Amino acid sequence: KLQPLMEATGGTARRLSTGGADTVSMPRVVELRDANRYGGSDWIGVRQTGASTLVGVEIAPLGLGLWAMLALVGAVVAAWAWEGRR
Repeated sequence: KLQPLMEATGGTARRLSTGGADTVSMPRVVELRDANRYGGSDWIGVRQTGASTLVGVEIAPLGLGLWAMLALVGAVVAAWAWEGRR
């Protein structure tokens, strides 16, 4: 069903599992601007079209979230202990 679409766009379809459930082979994903083929024996190409623009990247440290979670759990345990003494 996908063969006409793959031939028209130069795309490819891959089977990730060739045998049992334990054998999974993930191909490399490569970003390409203009190419005749968007796939090979061990790679899949993704065409870069410029349809979207990355405006910025924001990085938030994960450690702060873990400290906040620890404080929240500590507050819940303290409230539970306080109510248990009454």
